[in-house]
Amino acid sequence: MMPRFFLDVLNERELREDPEGQEFADVDAAVAEAVASARDLVAYGIMQNEDASGRSFLIRDEDGETVATVPFRSALPGRLGGWALPVSMLSAQPDVPPKLRSRVHCGHPRCCG
Repeated sequence: MMPRFFLDVLNERELREDPEGQEFADVDAAVAEAVASARDLVAYGIMQNEDASGRSFLIRDEDGETVATVPFRSALPGRLGGWALPVSMLSAQPDVPPKLRSRVHCGHPRCCG
């Protein structure tokens, strides 16, 4: 049986927990899914005239420990991931509470609703 990972979404000061999770071969596979999902969500946000790039995935293991953090912005291709948005479009990036901080910062993203 493969391990289950939960892809929670941190949006400004709100954490939306993934109640079911998904099975992945390992944390790297969960991160790859998060990156692909983050790109999709940022693209969808652009079509809705919303900036979703300030969100992050917090990936938890079955024990509830955060094993990776995937900022949506880091999933953007090339230099887009490093560009600052105009002040009028900035989302407030919260101070993440210590218990939600990842011990691993992998630089990849996924899901939100």
